[in-house]
Amino acid sequence: MEAAGNFVLVFAFGVAIATHSWFAPLLIGAPLVAMVCARNRVPAAHYNPSLSFAMLIRGRIAIRDALALWIIQSGSGLSAATLVCAMVGPRHLAVTAATVKGYTLGAAFALELVFTLALCFVAFDAPASDSRATRDDNRWPIAIAAMASTIAIGAATRGTFDPNLSVSGTVLGIFSWPTLWIYIVSQLLSGFAATITFVSLTDQR
Repeated sequence: MEAAGNFVLVFAFGVAIATHSWFAPLLIGAPLVAMVCARNRVPAAHYNPSLSFAMLIRGRIAIRDALALWIIQSGSGLSAATLVCAMVGPRHLAVTAATVKGYTLGAAFALELVFTLALCFVAFDAPASDSRATRDDNRWPIAIAAMASTIAIGAATRGTFDPNLSVSGTVLGIFSWPTLWIYIVSQLLSGFAATITFVSLTDQR
């Protein structure tokens, strides 16, 4: 499920960016919502290395499970990126690489940190349950947060909230290698921030 979900997300991301449409954030967010809803069938699926990292820090998963998830996420994401590149072509994808510079770098860092933190925080507050009704209730906050985040800043910075999407997007030429660190660092820091925020607000260890 982890491999299938990441493949779908990266593929949808690449194809949506290639359309050069104002609706690209919606096209990216819709499959993300679908995958989050399907996550209740397989609660261990994260679809996001940032969330896996946050769960590792939180103590929800072991280091070997996190490593396995990162390998699956990276492999499926790069496979999807290769397919998109073969179908669409690099010329249709290189639309953002040169636009994130100067003051926009700081804005991109802050936006990625805040919105990825929100996704991780909501995921913390929606634990897996054996109850079908509880799982159905838990999926919607994550799905709504994912869709809102994508629409909110997707058109401005092509925000990914996901290191896997960031790396795959750079391979496709959507982002540039020199500024990739902005996305990766902010997204991983969100794992620390989400853990600290969740523990301080809920008093859970």
